[in-house]
Amino acid sequence: MTRNDEALNNWQLQEVPLDEPSIIARQAGNRRNDKSSTSGKLPKVRKSGKTGEPLTAAQIIRKRRIGVEVRKGYISLALRALAIVIVGWLMLTQFLLITQMPDESMFPTMEAGDLVITYRLQSSYSKNDVVVYEVDGELKIGRVVARAGDVVSMGDSGTLIVNGTAQTGEILFSTYAKDGISYPFTVPENCVFILCDYRTNGTDSRDYGAISLKDVEGKVITILRRRSI
Repeated sequence: MTRNDEALNNWQLQEVPLDEPSIIARQAGNRRNDKSSTSGKLPKVRKSGKTGEPLTAAQIIRKRRIGVEVRKGYISLALRALAIVIVGWLMLTQFLLITQMPDESMFPTMEAGDLVITYRLQSSYSKNDVVVYEVDGELKIGRVVARAGDVVSMGDSGTLIVNGTAQTGEILFSTYAKDGISYPFTVPENCVFILCDYRTNGTDSRDYGAISLKDVEGKVITILRRRSI
């Protein structure tokens, strides 16, 4: 026996025969073991945005607190906006009346197109107050010249007389009587007598009679000139 034959016999004695099915089964087992070792889901860890490091408990609490404060800020802003809308609605519908001078009946105090702001909660009116009132569904503007119980007369010279006293104000036009009512005229309870400033070219209590306080919308507090708007 040669040296090569002896080495070949030793190699055959050490060889362990394995059939193909055994090899496949062992490989499949190894794969299952690998999967089972890696299939478990690890808990997610929050990481910070800049460094990628996990967030600490204090950082998580701070982040949540900031989110709550932001939500509170939005809610507060929405409530403020709602309050402004409600106050504006009350101001424009309950407290104030904004209208436009329809004609030249209050010239030169007002001109057609001027914006007129009226205070609606006025409880009583004095002489010379400029007011907005309603006649036959139409808003008009005039000046209070007499109140309940006052006696109104108008002379042939175009002078307004209230309770026997001539009213010599800053009105540029004469005040003549019309056919609407007879004089002397006593203003009824809960009424006012209203005249326009353009006495020779306007309609007022000389045409309609005394105006009930229920038909007076309010006292004019501000005028915005048309030419300045």
